[in-house]
Amino acid sequence: MLFFSKFSIKFIMNQYLLKGILFDFNGVLSNDYFFSCLQDTDSTLYKSINKYIFKTRPKLINNWMRGKITSDKINRIIAKKFNKPYSFIKKSLEDSVRDIKLNQKILGLVDKFHRDGIKTAVLTDNMDIFTNILVPHKKLYNFFDKIFSSNEYGKLKEDNSGEFIKEALKSMELNPKNTILVDDSKNTGVLYKKLGGHFFHYKNNYEEFKMWLNNFFIF
Repeated sequence: MLFFSKFSIKFIMNQYLLKGILFDFNGVLSNDYFFSCLQDTDSTLYKSINKYIFKTRPKLINNWMRGKITSDKINRIIAKKFNKPYSFIKKSLEDSVRDIKLNQKILGLVDKFHRDGIKTAVLTDNMDIFTNILVPHKKLYNFFDKIFSSNEYGKLKEDNSGEFIKEALKSMELNPKNTILVDDSKNTGVLYKKLGGHFFHYKNNYEEFKMWLNNFFIF
């Protein structure tokens, strides 16, 4: 007869349960914003762009994240609205993307998951500039097995009852019951749980996140 301590039993059970973990980008892997490089040089313009594009035009932003509008189009809209050279707006956006800082604590956990054979992915509602500039510049594929960005799939996470989420899980050959989604959106979390997965609502609460993870994995 084999005997296991309560810790080794938990380890075996959780190794079986947890097969993959997916992370949102904005609000989890980073808290930085587009055009943030303007905060020091022209804070008024930064606030105006933020209000005009990101706070008052949700349809425009959603279509940008669905890949229906390109960053080039957004830059031209901003340049025209605020009477600025297109080249200046384009450079400001691209520079701010390259300057985005990543959550190093989360990346440390991702590395541990990798070493323990757990699949990892970024699952984000995001724009073409995320795919074209941030992903290669930050070498995200050095950390994650897969990167799923809505702009490449033409749909957001909550569109069509989670069709984008289902496609991501299928691509990773994962059953949702064996996965965790870490996201700052409660609504997305509710949907993910309806699909059969586990959800952690991340709001800069790293230590709480680690404690919660102990239900699935031993550190």
